[in-house]
This record gives sequence, C-alpha cells and structure tokens, in this order.
Amino acid sequence: MDKQYEQYCLAHPVFYDSPQSGDQRRLFPAARRPLPSGWRRAAHGDWMTFRPPGPDLPHQGWKIHVSACPDNADRVLRHIWEYCVARNICFKIISSPSGVRARSLKYAPREASGKAATIYPADDKDCERVLRELDADLSGSEGPYILSDLRYGAGPLYVRYGGFTERFCLDPVGRMVHAIENAAGDLVPDVRSPVFHVPDWVHVPAFLAPRLAARESVGLADLDYIVTGALHFSNGGGVYTGTDKRDGAKVILKEARPHAGDRQRDRHPGPDADGALEVDPPPVGLGHRLHDGETEPAPAVGAPGEAAEAVEHVALVLGGDPPPVVGD
Repeated sequence: MDKQYEQYCLAHPVFYDSPQSGDQRRLFPAARRPLPSGWRRAAHGDWMTFRPPGPDLPHQGWKIHVSACPDNADRVLRHIWEYCVARNICFKIISSPSGVRARSLKYAPREASGKAATIYPADDKDCERVLRELDADLSGSEGPYILSDLRYGAGPLYVRYGGFTERFCLDPVGRMVHAIENAAGDLVPDVRSPVFHVPDWVHVPAFLAPRLAARESVGLADLDYIVTGALHFSNGGGVYTGTDKRDGAKVILKEARPHAGDRQRDRHPGPDADGALEVDPPPVGLGHRLHDGETEPAPAVGAPGEAAEAVEHVALVLGGDPPPVVGD
C-alpha cells in the first residue's frame, strides 16, 4: 500500500476520507478572519488562498514557503496573514491544525513536509523585500526543513521557483501534472520533488546566490561514513547503508529530520480528538530526537553507536549487516 494514504485515516474513526473533512469548526483563526474590502478567499483542499484586489499574479516565479510545527503554526500563520494583508500580497495558508499535523506524519509526502504557508511575490525585488522583513519577524520560529526549497536565513523561510497559477501538461509517463513555461514558451512539468531544483533556463537572483552557494558547500564529505545505498525513505528520515571510513566496518545510518515524522499513536482518533498525533520520545542517550521511537535497535542491526549530523539532520549510526528485507 502507498503509505502516503495514512493521512486519509485521520478524518474519522471508521471512514476513509479527506484529511480536512469535518474540519470547519477547527480552522485556524487566520483562515476565518474577516478580510478588507476587495479581497477574495477560496478553499482548495486543506489550503485557504487569499487574493488582494489589483493586477493578476504572474504565472510563475520565485515563491516563498513558510514552515511551521503543530505547536507554533497558529502564531506563525497569524503573522503571515497580518503581514501579507497589510501589503496586498497574495498568499495561502494551511487552514486547520489537522492539515499541519498531516504534513508531519512519518509517511507524509516529503516534498510537502512542513509547508504551512505560501507567499507569491509580484517580482524578484518584492521577493527579496518579503524575505528580508519576514526573516527578521520570524527568526527563531521552528519547523521542518522544506526539502524541495532553498532555505533563507535561520528561520522558517524557504524559496523555490515554480508556478503561481494552475497550468498543466503531461509528464514523460503521461500523467497530468502542474506546469511552468520554459524559455521557448512551452509548458513543461513544474518539478515538485524532495530535492531543491532550479530549471536550467531560470536565473537565480543575486540575493539568493549566497544562500545557494552555502547550500552547495554542505555535504557528506566531512562525515566519518560513506553512504553506499538507501534502504528506506520517509518524511521522518531515511535509512541508509554505509561504511565507516576509519575501520571499513559496515554500518546502518538511521536519519532523523527535526520536527518531521511524528507517528500517529491512536490509529482511529476521530475528528474531535485532541492530541491525536503525538511525538514519540527520543531514544536513550541521544541529544537529538529520532522519530521512530526505538530505544534499542533490532538484533539484526546491531548495537547503538554515535550520532552523526549533516545538512541539519541527525543520523543514529548502528553497527552490523543490514536486515535481509526492508520495506519502501
């Protein structure tokens, strides 16, 4: 079974439904707040879009994503609402706490993890100004690292080049997907993957160049381990095979993404249950939370070892040969 369907089990204790079903009474205050004259509000899935009066959006450009956790999303989204409405900037937010929680699940889509708000600047100059001002306002706010984007500053702000309006095309295998326009004016897939990607015809603005250079300078070369393969991927982190550079020993690296990969303790909480999703406690002896909740590894994996950290993620290093079968 596709594990991304886990989110559809959250709506009801018996029925399989959309995650936002029955959520109207539990919307964030920002999603229900009265708008100034001329503004338009529209719900689409678990997103709520807010459009100011004035010119239409460009079809594509550098968009800003804001990351948030279940415990700070209300405050972060309230600030985004006040900032954008005061400046007539189009934006959208996740409309309910359950929508934010769904993006924190262990098997939530990795490319969507942490995204609590999207802001659509009118142009590159506007994008720079919004990032600079919000970075000062939201510095210190925590949220999952948005894998599809380039991080701006030390707070919850990320950027990616992509579509602002809904346009579609067929991808190489014939699926209908979101599209952007290339340099020749043709519609091509708007790549939405858990890896930051800049289309080859897109110019990276000067204010983002240092951020991109800093990102590209960070890698795994300084680790004491060589990653040799991948056993498993999830929103909470991957499981990889590797080799210890110091003695050649085979190891398993269990990655942990901070603020991502919460597990659903109660499989059938119902739409009104509070605390339906809880974060598992950290493993014994580690200063960073590892989201699978195990304090001892399976016997086939070996004894717990040290913690390795890279690209803002942490990995628990386990000795021994990999297990014979590992699921997707």
